[in-house]
Amino acid sequence: MDKFRSCEDFAESKPYGKTNKPTISEVIINFVFFLVFIFFFRFISVQPGDDEIFIGLTQQFSLGEFLLHYYSTWSGRIFNNFLIYVFAKQPMIMWQIFMSLVLTVFGRTLYFFFTPLVDNKFWRKATLLIVCYFGVFLFSSAVMIPSVFWFTGSFNYVVPVAFALVAYLPFYELFYPNDTKVERFWSLSIVPIVCTALSSEQVSIGLILIISGTFLLAKIRKMNIPFHLILLFLLLVIVSIVSITAPGNWLRLEQETKIWFSDYSNFGLFERITLAFGFSMTAIINQWYYLMVLLWGASSVLLITHAKKWYTRLLSLLLFVYALVAGIRFITSLNIIPESSITRNLEVLFSFPFLLGPNLVDTATISVYIFWSLGLVLLPITWLLGLKQEQNGISYAYLYFVALFLIMASGFSPTLFASGGRTGFVPNVILLIILIRILLEIKPYLVLVTPTIILILFKMMTLLSRWMSNGYFVDYGLITMKNVFLK
Repeated sequence: MDKFRSCEDFAESKPYGKTNKPTISEVIINFVFFLVFIFFFRFISVQPGDDEIFIGLTQQFSLGEFLLHYYSTWSGRIFNNFLIYVFAKQPMIMWQIFMSLVLTVFGRTLYFFFTPLVDNKFWRKATLLIVCYFGVFLFSSAVMIPSVFWFTGSFNYVVPVAFALVAYLPFYELFYPNDTKVERFWSLSIVPIVCTALSSEQVSIGLILIISGTFLLAKIRKMNIPFHLILLFLLLVIVSIVSITAPGNWLRLEQETKIWFSDYSNFGLFERITLAFGFSMTAIINQWYYLMVLLWGASSVLLITHAKKWYTRLLSLLLFVYALVAGIRFITSLNIIPESSITRNLEVLFSFPFLLGPNLVDTATISVYIFWSLGLVLLPITWLLGLKQEQNGISYAYLYFVALFLIMASGFSPTLFASGGRTGFVPNVILLIILIRILLEIKPYLVLVTPTIILILFKMMTLLSRWMSNGYFVDYGLITMKNVFLK
């Protein structure tokens, strides 16, 4: 089949899976990925702490009592708690099968979003499949393990994110309608909408922001927004409010503040903003380096191929420098280089002490903050300059700021240091979506798709190696900042 002239041509063509042969192929592909996920989950065991606590509580309460108890005393995440209750009573293999299905749905839904943007060449579809299904392996262990490969954590992060992706499908149809007439079955979206709204606050708020941006973009393009989409959006907002305002959320906040960060209540607004900023920078640079290396690198290549002016070439070079420096952080995370004065000096580039407190902040610390802040700002600037057509650059920049907002919001929680890397899972999914979209913009396609797949395979192999040799472990990815507790 000849290459489609545009995304619109592809969207108006006969949809993939319409005939029997592609349908069988899709089933086989999904089953293969499902088996790979099952293979990984078979290494996982119940962990001390939250896993054992929740399993014990399910023996004391009925389902209704359990949900009401937690809504009133601990958490408004009714959907998450429902799943924990159900699977805590089952053999571990049931959770492993369920999670493998969730990751398969996660990958298949991502692939569906990008299908209209890729031609019919086998190698392009194959690489896109790998990146969509195995994209979570581009998250560092500190982010991925407590969000995906941990019994309790998985119900609070990857499961609601998968439901949120499915819930977004009818809104996606605004821009890429096809012959399947999804709008006829819009009422089916009520289930994933409600499940998302009754899950982790990061996920529901993130979906609300993304759908709001979708409506705004539709208005900019002078598109009609169907009434049923407005109803779904209002349902999401209303149910999310019910979840977020649960009495248990405020009681938990009060209790956990005393346990994890009792001094937090003494912080003023400016101090809290400063702390959240430092926490966010630490998370992005020291835990998201897989994705950040690729985003800076892909954006550099994208800009130099889409714009030819001198300042765009300079900007492309700066992005490449940031990709290299972030690459150093990736290398140091492997612990393959012997400690020396050079490695200790390099660590200064990745340290973000608290900017307030009794100790004077040195010039090097301020310089590090400025250096990385500039690198983060350059990304949306690049997309706005290099992708002016159809407001694509605006879309990427908006998604990017949603991701930054979600991690910054986590920094305002007094449990920020206890929650650790899992707070980066939802923002990482958004960055993954941006990355895949940029990779599809780059010509030649394999310039950065190849290293992306290599990084995915590398991460998969290192996980298997560690789990086979040392046993399964939960890397909570705790984030610490110097001088915070010295006020």
